[in-house]
Amino acid sequence: MTSCFKLAFDVAEKLGGVAPLLDVDDMVKMKNPDWKCVFTYVQALYRRFRENPNNAQKADTEKGGEEGSKDEEVKTED
Repeated sequence: MTSCFKLAFDVAEKLGGVAPLLDVDDMVKMKNPDWKCVFTYVQALYRRFRENPNNAQKADTEKGGEEGSKDEEVKTED
């Protein structure tokens, strides 16, 4: 479980430019992590990709995936 959180936080920081606001050990050890911290982190991710939805496509392209093709349209609610 620890390695999954670490991988997720590392990828979010490297490809999304979102600093890890949560400590991996805290996420694993706590039965219920502080919802405010989790919400703040998720909100930072949301804002990052809402500002430029093409960031998701760029991340897929950089890792060699085909999911972020130019034919797909990223939709966000306003």
